[in-house]
Amino acid sequence: MDWNIFFIVVITVSVILAVAGLVGNALSAIVWLRVQVSAKSSSAVYLAAIAISDLIHLLTYFIFPLLPFICPYGMETCPFTAGAYFFIHFSSYSLEPLLVLGFSMERLFAIYRPLQV
Repeated sequence: MDWNIFFIVVITVSVILAVAGLVGNALSAIVWLRVQVSAKSSSAVYLAAIAISDLIHLLTYFIFPLLPFICPYGMETCPFTAGAYFFIHFSSYSLEPLLVLGFSMERLFAIYRPLQV
């Protein structure tokens, strides 16, 4: 198998999936942040936050190949840009499990203590 064809297929499929994720997360954030939906349920706020976190993570996926053009003389020459990129990337990456944990705990409290939530 030719490795060049393999890498082209992998990159093409990953870009298609990332674009689909961008569109899907943007639409779900719009739906969950509507006043009619988010005013009735705090779960809608959690789901909107998860969609926004995934959206930011996918946007950093597209920004990473542009970093050599933003910092043409290496990451050492513009540490703020590289640091800000990695901070946003890893913050959005690690925020997802925390939001899912908060959402799950809220559902757990709603099941065990339905009148106190």
